[in-house]
Amino acid sequence: DREKGMSVILMAFGSSGEVLIGNHGGRQ
Repeated sequence: DREKGMSVILMAFGSSGEVLIGNHGGRQ
């Protein structure tokens, strides 16, 4: 479920979202 939410955020944020998500993923 979390992965799905990240995908939605990525689409909403766009390129910027990708960087944000990438940072979060690396942290976790």
